[in-house]
Amino acid sequence: MLSSDFSDIPNPFAFTATESQILGRRQPARSALRNAVKYLVLVAMCFAALLAVRHLSGHYLLSRLTDDFQTQPPHVQQARLVQIQAFGKTGIPHLVDALAAKDYETARVAFELLKSSQTRWPTLGQSSALQRHAIMVKAIDRVAVHMPDDRTGWGTALIQQSVMESVDQADDEKRSLYASANDVLKKLALSNRSGPSILNEGPINDGQPRRLIVRATPLPVEQFEETGTWSTWPPEPEAMLKATMDQQIASNERSAAEAIAAEQATSEPSIYRSGSSSSSLRAVPAEESIVLKSIDDAYDSNDVQSVTHLVDTPMESASTHSVMTWLLSEHEQLRSQAHLELLARGLSESQIEMAKSAVNPDVSVRLDFVHRVIRHPDVDPRPWLKLMTEDESREVLAEVISVLGTMPDQESAGFLRTLMVRHSSDPKIVARIRSVLERR
Repeated sequence: MLSSDFSDIPNPFAFTATESQILGRRQPARSALRNAVKYLVLVAMCFAALLAVRHLSGHYLLSRLTDDFQTQPPHVQQARLVQIQAFGKTGIPHLVDALAAKDYETARVAFELLKSSQTRWPTLGQSSALQRHAIMVKAIDRVAVHMPDDRTGWGTALIQQSVMESVDQADDEKRSLYASANDVLKKLALSNRSGPSILNEGPINDGQPRRLIVRATPLPVEQFEETGTWSTWPPEPEAMLKATMDQQIASNERSAAEAIAAEQATSEPSIYRSGSSSSSLRAVPAEESIVLKSIDDAYDSNDVQSVTHLVDTPMESASTHSVMTWLLSEHEQLRSQAHLELLARGLSESQIEMAKSAVNPDVSVRLDFVHRVIRHPDVDPRPWLKLMTEDESREVLAEVISVLGTMPDQESAGFLRTLMVRHSSDPKIVARIRSVLERR
């Protein structure tokens, strides 16, 4: 090797990485990844432990509130019910159990809390609301046999709200809820319960609600398909008038037959003389002679025809909508009377012509009138819309409710709330009004 060849001389400034040094260089990256995974697992375990503690503590607090509930005084029970409501769906069965409590005020507080909870369930989402309704229906089904008769009305009101939330729904869960709710309504009906005992000698509390006798199932309408009765509902105005006149004629015939029978049953004929008034008669003594005037002495008198009323009640006492329906009657006398009555109530001739469209027997004409009256530039549609809430067609009523919901004034909103109370027995109409009010 030449002295000038430096290939075999190690460079003092060079660094040679050994295998151990390379492995040591990779070790910090692996340890950092391992530490990150450890931290993630630790955070997940802490979060799971927190959820478990929250869940178990909630159950523990709920059990402490309900363990000795029956032994507490009424004011303590009512305060605990307010706390139980805060537990959400887990507290629903305990609130339902309180409906059968011995103290009436405690049961009333439980009902008010359940009722207020029901109004908030739709805001939680469809699945959550449906789950809570199912829990409540199941709980009421469990305590229905133990519920006093003067409180079954509360249970019925709660169940009916669940029925309205699930009526006419194609979802299997909602149909199952609807069937379960109707089964509970049958249990709450008086026909399936023993009712109040006649041996109960306790005083009646006037402040408590009274239980009404109701049917759990509808009446068989096929038994009422007879001649002269309405086979469809609602009846047309002409059919309604005809049935009313037939009933009045039959009543007059029965009264005449009874009067003839009573006259024939008299054993001895008697002679009567009119008294001071035309409606009073007095018997003629037997010794008094009766002088009959000759027919030649009689004088001609104008024939006075008796006035027959085509309706049972005076037209002045009927509603404006009812009077409007008589504008389309087949009897000219009734049409003229209705026309004069509407004029007396302040309607003009043009308004009376509009009323004929509002009460037309054809539903499509009445629906078209609703759409035309809201677009009329010179007519305030609100009085007409409020008048048409008395319409017999559910389709027309639903359309009127939708139009009234678009009115921005508070008077229309208040009228819709009053209308919801009036139609509380119709779940579809109540649901339509509630949805309209929520969109305002």
